[in-house]
Amino acid sequence: MPDLQKIYKDQTALEIRLDTGVTEGTVTEALIKYKAPDETTGEWEADFAAGVVSVTCEDGKIDQAGTWVLWPYLTFADATEAPGEAVQVKVWEEGQ
Repeated sequence: MPDLQKIYKDQTALEIRLDTGVTEGTVTEALIKYKAPDETTGEWEADFAAGVVSVTCEDGKIDQAGTWVLWPYLTFADATEAPGEAVQVKVWEEGQ
């Protein structure tokens, strides 16, 4: 039986969800920041609800196999910002 918990390069049937632990304050912007396996960095605009930031993957979003580092990043109405705890996610080549 296939392991449906694995994430594969170029997978689009995927929602990335990161728990922030934030339950108070008005969040005006939510991002998921990343460092890809080739060391490039970037960010994706994310949705925020009930303390969780989430983004739905599209073509080209997860474009490299290897270890990705992902973390939530929130901006609040008072202009304060808060990065969240980073997680490492293994992305596999199809067929592995």
